[in-house]
Amino acid sequence: MGRVQPQVTDGNEALRFLILAAGKGERLRPLTDTIPKSLLQLNETGKTILDQQLQTFRKHAKPSDEIIVTVGYRSTQIIQHIERLGYENVKVCFNPLFANSNNLVSLWLTLRDIEDDVVIINGDNVVTQEGIDALMDFDSKDAIAITRKIEFNEDDMKALVQENRLVDVGKKIPEYNAESVGFMKFSAATLKILKETIDQSLQEPGGLDYFYLKAICDLARSQRLEVVEISSSQWREVDFHPDRIEMSRWWSAKTQGLIGE
Repeated sequence: MGRVQPQVTDGNEALRFLILAAGKGERLRPLTDTIPKSLLQLNETGKTILDQQLQTFRKHAKPSDEIIVTVGYRSTQIIQHIERLGYENVKVCFNPLFANSNNLVSLWLTLRDIEDDVVIINGDNVVTQEGIDALMDFDSKDAIAITRKIEFNEDDMKALVQENRLVDVGKKIPEYNAESVGFMKFSAATLKILKETIDQSLQEPGGLDYFYLKAICDLARSQRLEVVEISSSQWREVDFHPDRIEMSRWWSAKTQGLIGE
């Protein structure tokens, strides 16, 4: 595994899988005082969030593809963990601004030298192989995974979907009918526009504190972003201590075949 910035390869066939795992995970303290959130164990088996993400992405990765893990907080632990796994074509991108910025900066840094198709997932999301496959196998290269919901909480990343197209996304949007999973893919052509959008967002007052979905929302105003619906049984997000407990129960039930897709 190289500790280098992502490199561009010739042609348009390469695919970059991006795992954004630079955050401090402060809402999971004291657990995250000594371990980054992506290395939290799914259950008593010892498998971590990052392990699951790498495993599911590797099913779709060709030899010419790369998986890039963006690190910041407790980066050495993540790098050492990846090295122990011994996977080829896994690289890291270090975000030196992780302590004073949100994940828009992580995405900006990771994308700087990339001109290929990309897949992006939040570092605290656990998605089953079936959920990963649903987005990866979807015809359009420009798509975002969502889950239909009726009840929402304040911290949900809400989404407004109309005619299978993303219209709006954010925690405080006025109208919504789904939740963003934090898992999406873009073609090289759309990525170019996204990078320009991110550049503009970072120049705004407070831009360093933006979630990257702010740029996705801006992108959706000019580009058609299809949505791929995955069920709530196919993913979990770990932000708070109750999330971690629920995730452990859910994953154990999944691996024992007690919960279907």
